[in-house]
Amino acid sequence: MAHTPAGRDLTAFRLDATTRHLCAGTYLDGKFRRNVLREVHNDSKHRIAPSYGFDLVPVVRHAWRAWLLDTGQQVALLGLLAACFARNAPAAIVVAGGLGFWGVARLTVRGAVKARERHRPRRGEVTPGRTRLLRLGVTGCLLFALVPPAVAKAVETPLGELGRTAGGMGILLAVVAGLAGGLRQQALNQTYWAGSMRVRRGGPRLHEIDRQQRYPYVVYRRTGADKLFVGSGKLVHRWAMGVPLKRADATQPDETPHVRASALVARLKNVLEPLAEMPGFELHDRLYVAEEDVLGDRDFLRFRPDQEEIDRVVDNPYGRVRHFLEITTHVAEEVVVTVFLRATVKARSLSLELVTCALTRTPPEFQQVEAYAENGPGAIVRAVARGVGELPGQVAGVWRLVEAPGLVAGALLAGRDRTLMPRRGGTIGTRRSVREDWASVPWADARLDETLIQDHLKIIERLLLTATEEFLASAGLDPVSFRRGAASIINNLGVLNMHMGGKIDMNQSAVGTNARVHAGGTTFDE
Repeated sequence: MAHTPAGRDLTAFRLDATTRHLCAGTYLDGKFRRNVLREVHNDSKHRIAPSYGFDLVPVVRHAWRAWLLDTGQQVALLGLLAACFARNAPAAIVVAGGLGFWGVARLTVRGAVKARERHRPRRGEVTPGRTRLLRLGVTGCLLFALVPPAVAKAVETPLGELGRTAGGMGILLAVVAGLAGGLRQQALNQTYWAGSMRVRRGGPRLHEIDRQQRYPYVVYRRTGADKLFVGSGKLVHRWAMGVPLKRADATQPDETPHVRASALVARLKNVLEPLAEMPGFELHDRLYVAEEDVLGDRDFLRFRPDQEEIDRVVDNPYGRVRHFLEITTHVAEEVVVTVFLRATVKARSLSLELVTCALTRTPPEFQQVEAYAENGPGAIVRAVARGVGELPGQVAGVWRLVEAPGLVAGALLAGRDRTLMPRRGGTIGTRRSVREDWASVPWADARLDETLIQDHLKIIERLLLTATEEFLASAGLDPVSFRRGAASIINNLGVLNMHMGGKIDMNQSAVGTNARVHAGGTTFDE
């Protein structure tokens, strides 16, 4: 029976669900764990991607814990095998043969079951692939089964005596594997029952990761990059529009419109305050700069910009730094929607660009600890048994110890932030996102979330457009052209670009009398 602590509300909306699942994934998926350690923690030459809907620091901390647990198990297994071989080499060879028999038998049975699930043969029908698999598996088992008698004959030792010695060695190996399995499950249970996943203390690298994932400046890759807003997920909606800035009683746009984009952005921030009731709502100024434009002076990466500096970027549409107002909210515990809005005033026109990105849920295997009876004492007992059952695979994985020195050396060198030091030919743009690149289900499996994403997007979009129209009217400018364009945008939001096709782009749009598309209206190809 699953253990349920008193006072725990199992129906509560957990904003840190994604963080918990990613932490659990570091124990369950070795490839994911290695990517986190190598591509995130040890890569201090490139900037950390912004974190949307999760905290990266606990994920890295648990990745190291999971690595230490696995490495400790591998060291113990290797030490036992070496000691057994030094004490009684024939018995150690018999143990190796027994593990080989065990492992091949497990793989054969598992492969046959999977092949049968993929193809249900008629009664009496035998598929060639399954026959070949069974033949290879049976042959391998027979060869490993011949190891004990062959060794006993070679060393002229009774098979029973050799078997008892090998059995004792095997029990020691099984104890190590079972203990590691239980400790791993205990760590998984902590990711589920812990009151908070936030790390209170950490080394210099964890502190820098935390700083960069929340930093206003983002250094992106202009060439060879898949997208500008790295870490925010798949682009699901985008539009851009431009309207002339003219007085309500004028027929032509003003030569010098008395309106600043920074004033509009400030107005939008105030209007978006009611969205704080949405789960996980966050509102930030995000400043994007291409890594090719990062020169020797990197003080902007050392010191957080104040509001005056941000306003200067907003009011400079032709600068190297681009400002986006970033609105993030949780559609579900793990589904996160982020809206990026850029407002610029240039060529006597107001340009608005809106990009919406969304992140899907984490893989189901990362969430298995939340299933019934998978997070209590019973789960630990089953994990011990499962660890013993996976002993052949654990012994076969001992070779990964050769990777340990390089990983540890990389961790020691990553203690300082090397993105702050100019290097000839060096680039510092963000390369990877833990959440987006390695821990998201395919969008084909997220169809049911499309309506939720669209609903949240419409709420945010209407607020932004209405506030912009009111801002223009309060500045004495004609809001009619903008009103028509806003109505067109709202009415045309039908299908989100979540699958192949169905993409809605409204780029370089100009609506209203004397409206025109201007060369400065930039949109981004994602």
